[in-house]
Amino acid sequence: MIIIRGLEDADFDAFNLTFRASLEEYLQFLKEINAEEYSNQIRERKEADPSSFHYFTRTGSSFVAEQDGRAVGFVLGHIKPSVDGSKELAIEYIVVQAQFRRQRIAFTLLNRLLDHAKELRIERVYATINPDNEPSIRLHAKAGFEVLDWKVAWCKAT
Repeated sequence: MIIIRGLEDADFDAFNLTFRASLEEYLQFLKEINAEEYSNQIRERKEADPSSFHYFTRTGSSFVAEQDGRAVGFVLGHIKPSVDGSKELAIEYIVVQAQFRRQRIAFTLLNRLLDHAKELRIERVYATINPDNEPSIRLHAKAGFEVLDWKVAWCKAT
């Protein structure tokens, strides 16, 4: 049975293991489809940072899926003010351990986050999805997201 609860500081180690495994999966995928981007990602590879993780424990908008007392999935979110005075909930990261996928855990986590947004009267929830991540696109669409073909611009500030 899956239990969804709020994210806690003590969840960092379990999250970090899940994050690393997910990153390895992504890198293997990249290696097959885009060798140049794979090389870039290997050079710039980052680890989960405890202080950044702890930010998400304090937001009250991040949740853990547990099965038999073991953390098997995570959704990290935070509330941001919008220029029009409203608030938006941003999904920073959603991940489920590989052996627990296809059990509706990510869908349950995402719906818990959407319920949280409704409880707080937040009108907009958004996520940035890698266009190559078909499972994530399907998950978000199934949860009611309108998945758009947006372009994202970013640059390094250093």
